Amino acid sequence: MTTLRASAPPLMRGWLAWVDHLRIRIREFLAVIKAGHLCSGVVTEVTRRGVMVTLDGFAALPLGTIGPLELSWCQDPAMEVVRRVTAEVIAIDLDEGRARLSMAATENPELWAFLKSLRCGEILSGTVTTIERFGVFVALDEGPSHPVFPGVGFITMPELSWLRFEAASDVVQVRQRVSCEFLQFDTWNGEARLSLRATQPDPFQTFAGGIVAGQTLRGQVTKLVPFGVFRSPTGSRDWSIFESSHGRPWTCRRMSSRSLSSSLKSTESDAGWPYLDDGSHATPSDS
Repeated sequence: MTTLRASAPPLMRGWLAWVDHLRIRIREFLAVIKAGHLCSGVVTEVTRRGVMVTLDGFAALPLGTIGPLELSWCQDPAMEVVRRVTAEVIAIDLDEGRARLSMAATENPELWAFLKSLRCGEILSGTVTTIERFGVFVALDEGPSHPVFPGVGFITMPELSWLRFEAASDVVQVRQRVSCEFLQFDTWNGEARLSLRATQPDPFQTFAGGIVAGQTLRGQVTKLVPFGVFRSPTGSRDWSIFESSHGRPWTCRRMSSRSLSSSLKSTESDAGWPYLDDGSHATPSDS
């Protein structure tokens, strides 16, 4: 790079030096801004992806960005160029030279302060208010209400239960009391991401803890997939065997080998799932 700069025309070398100087200025300006600070500036560009803001104190480039979900939860007039805005800093990206801002945070300071006070692993209690296809909303016992959503707490589908289920209503019901573990502060939606299953023991770990290598297990094949079949000997969690027949009972032997051999001897996966071989080690059950 140094060689290329030295061989570049004088005008190009001057431009490259200006770019380097600008990058240093941007980094120094953003380095003193921290998450939680309030920043003001002027809107310079409005797109479908969000809003660019020229921050006070750095007029050379628009360094502030406000995403579509971070603009406002209230009925706010359409965002226009040259409009002055004040927003809270959510994150600073020194490499990209951007300050991610949220106007929603400044509209709901009590909610933001409550969510920032929560710690990962903390147990929160509340009442299920709404069940959607994508998750469950929970009205927490503590803290303010959400200005838009039916609850500040939110449980995604995978965090509802260790067990398989078809719909969220199979696990919880509206108006049901729940206690969940706090996972993180969702700054996009102003929510507390929760986990209901984290407060319950993993049934698979309990089941697997009582199995030893070489033990014979019996179960019913429940589902066929391109790479094998699923079966659940305890009814609490599925695990895999290969090349079986749907609905046919099998007896399988769990193997402890760390690699697959030519006889399809199976191994325990890195995730702890037992893989069984129904070739030389699994035979149809007589029952």
